[in-house]
Amino acid sequence: MEIKFTKAVGAGNDFVIIESTQSEENFIKSILDRHFGVGGDGLITYKKNRMVFYNPDGSRVPYCGNGTRVFFFYLYEKGIMDKRGIIETDAGNFSCELVSESKVRIEMPECRTLKENIVECGVPHLIIPVSRLEEIDVDNEGKNRSYTIKGRTNVNWVKEEKEGLLYMRTFERGVEGETLSCGSGVASVGFWYIMKKGFEKIKIETKGGTFQVEKLREKIFLTGEVNIPFNGIYLWRNK
Repeated sequence: MEIKFTKAVGAGNDFVIIESTQSEENFIKSILDRHFGVGGDGLITYKKNRMVFYNPDGSRVPYCGNGTRVFFFYLYEKGIMDKRGIIETDAGNFSCELVSESKVRIEMPECRTLKENIVECGVPHLIIPVSRLEEIDVDNEGKNRSYTIKGRTNVNWVKEEKEGLLYMRTFERGVEGETLSCGSGVASVGFWYIMKKGFEKIKIETKGGTFQVEKLREKIFLTGEVNIPFNGIYLWRNK
C-alpha cells in the first residue's frame, strides 16, 4: 500500500504526518522505525484540523507541543490554515500563530504542578535542576526515573545558565530515549521557573533549537522553530 507522508521537524523533534485514520500499532511502529521505515519521534494522523499523536512504541498520547506546532505549520504551508488558527487535539483545542517564516507560537494546555518537581502541560514532566548537563546518562537514568508516577512521566534535566536562560535535555517516554527537544517538556520547565521566580518569559536552549516560554493572560505560550524537509511515499507492507 502506498501512503503519502510529510516529514516535519520542530527544533530537532521530528514527526511523520499522514492524512489518515490509520492507527494500528504495527503500522505506527513500522513507519516510525529509523532503520526500516521513515523514522521519527512521533506520528501525527489527521482529518482537517484535528490531529492524533502516537509515540514510536505505538502508544497514543493526548498532546505533543512540538507536534502541534509542526502540524499547524504543515496546514499553513498547504494553504488550509491562515497565519492564526486552532488545532484540535485529544487534550483540547489550542490557538497557534506563525510569528515568522520559521517560528510558530502555540497556546499550551493548562499547566499545573502535580508534585513539587512534576509539572503537567498536556503530559507529565519530571524536572531535575543540575549544574552539569553533559555528564547525564539520559537514556538509562531517564527510563528509570520515568516510573516516578503511575502511567510514567517524561524526564527533564535543567541547567540555569543565567537569569532568564536555561539549558535542558529530555528523556521521552514512548520514544524511550533522548530527543533533541520536547515542546511540552520545554513548556513545563518554563512554567516551573516562571512560577518559582516570577518571570514573564524565559529562553530555553535544547540540543535541537531555541524556545521562548511566556505567560500571557494566565496562559503559557511556547514559541520555537519549525521546518518541513521533505514529502514522500511509504510502501506499507503489513506482515
